[in-house]
Amino acid sequence: MTQAVTQAFTSGNSWQKRGLIDRRFSGAIVCAKDDNTATAVAKLYYVSGTNSYLMDSVSLSPGESAVWTEEDYGVVLNKSDYMKIVVSGDDVNCWLNTYDTFI
Repeated sequence: MTQAVTQAFTSGNSWQKRGLIDRRFSGAIVCAKDDNTATAVAKLYYVSGTNSYLMDSVSLSPGESAVWTEEDYGVVLNKSDYMKIVVSGDDVNCWLNTYDTFI
């Protein structure tokens, strides 16, 4: 099992948090490798404290990809919240993106 995780506010240095209003999840991409021999399942989670919420799940055949956009899954992350992708099955490349809003 593989996973990709965004950084929570609380994991940043104090200089990275100065004037920070909020952090927003702005999207993610998962791509199954062309030479895979089986399907892969990618799940997008919103994690808040000890609770984990499944936002979406996709099955990817070899060479397929999926995109989660801010318009569909935009989430304002609280201080200890983060997003993660958990992949099971064959090899998948993952990208998660967030952006910060400052004063």
